Amino acid sequence: MAVTAHYLVKSASGHLTLRSRLVAFRHIQGSHAGANIGRVFVNILKEINCLHKVSTVTLDNASNNNTSMEEICDELRALGIPFDATGNRIRCFPHIINLAVKSGLGLLTQLGVFDEELDSEFLELMQNSTYISLLQSDVVKLARQLVNFIRDSGQRREDFESVIRSGNESKSWGSDDNQQPILLRIVGLLRDVDTRWSSTFLMIDRVLELRPAIQKFFQLEKYEDYADAYLLSEDQFAVLNDVRRFLLIFHIVQELVSAEKTPTLSVILPMYEKLLTMLEGLKLQLPELSVAITASQTKLREYLMLSRKTKAYAAAMAVSDGSTSTATGNEAPTPTETPEQLERRLLEEDKKAVEEEIIKWEKDGVIRDDDPEMEHFDLLRFWQSNQTVYPLLWRLAIDTLPMQASAVPCERAFSSSKETDALRRSSLSPLMMEMLQILKFIYRGDRLSFTEDLLSSEFELSILDIEPQVIDRLMAEGKIDELCELVDESWRGWGNSEEIDDD
Repeated sequence: MAVTAHYLVKSASGHLTLRSRLVAFRHIQGSHAGANIGRVFVNILKEINCLHKVSTVTLDNASNNNTSMEEICDELRALGIPFDATGNRIRCFPHIINLAVKSGLGLLTQLGVFDEELDSEFLELMQNSTYISLLQSDVVKLARQLVNFIRDSGQRREDFESVIRSGNESKSWGSDDNQQPILLRIVGLLRDVDTRWSSTFLMIDRVLELRPAIQKFFQLEKYEDYADAYLLSEDQFAVLNDVRRFLLIFHIVQELVSAEKTPTLSVILPMYEKLLTMLEGLKLQLPELSVAITASQTKLREYLMLSRKTKAYAAAMAVSDGSTSTATGNEAPTPTETPEQLERRLLEEDKKAVEEEIIKWEKDGVIRDDDPEMEHFDLLRFWQSNQTVYPLLWRLAIDTLPMQASAVPCERAFSSSKETDALRRSSLSPLMMEMLQILKFIYRGDRLSFTEDLLSSEFELSILDIEPQVIDRLMAEGKIDELCELVDESWRGWGNSEEIDDD
């Protein structure tokens, strides 16, 4: 289990800085049930002396995390620490996007059985039997099979690149809107990964980009017999392009989140609304995919309702939108006040102070996007310079600004562990493994990146897989040089070092 901590500190220059640290990379003894995970997590909080400093916990949406949060809540409350399993939980936004996309894609091939009571979206689609048939053929799966066929052979990869080069040289790919010859990039096809939805978008995008070369490839004499099995028809390519437009909406939103180096809670609820609005507009453009789009919207709304139960989202939005002074109450009791009366009076004074500061905050307004001040706006600097102007909101800001909307750093900790636990270091103890991982993340920088691996990169999808039987065969035949060359090629990836030849 990887645990990252996020907090605010003052730098040597006195500026407020957001810091993140990998504080645990722990081997969990026994069951990975939520209750056990929760107990391990609380023990980690005790080790790093943060039991009273936890505001929220960011997790993905796995079912055992629900039980884990309940266990954490019980453990902390038993220690007299206020905590709520729902109110103190943040759901990983990229994981929700992934679930929404899978809900939509999963419905594309399941349109054969309809109910008489289904809404107008289903009924409208039923009138287009040709489109239904194309969807049921699973164009995404067909594209994946096409990609695998060309990628899985070194000879086919070479022939495919030759087709691109030949077409560029002969200017046979047609002309663009400016009547200039179209030149295709000399790049390879990309293989998608089931756990990374953006990889499916990138795979489809690359297939459509190189579609002319793919069609020319299957016209080669040696591959003509494979065309029926792997080459998509014109109609299937058209439907694949519609699917790409559907996935593009999610890709755009993820890129918007990625533009923030630390996507905190303040951007998430607006992102939900932006995404739902964009999907609603896409229904008008792609009515045939309305069923899938609606399924994704339903999943998004489900998690939006769960997220709204966590008040931290609203608090984060409040302290990020703009530019709220309060008088401090007299905490000394009057001679005739009882302790209960003193408590009630102080509570009323606190409420009045909060109301006055909120009124001032609302009166001052927000900084608009077109304001010149926004060009170099730094939210942390703003609150540090206005902490005496809005002292109560300042306290709220320093609590909410470190809250993170993504669990990506923890996933990256697991991904990087394969570099630490290499073949020559496969006997590392769990304790040593944890120490090395923590040290590695400290030396990699002052804080972790929350968006570096949020989207799949074309490079990682271009890396070639080597089948175990191929390795065994080359080893048995003593072809070590050929094996080394194959390993180098696999890590280099297909088509990463080539550019379009403009000659």
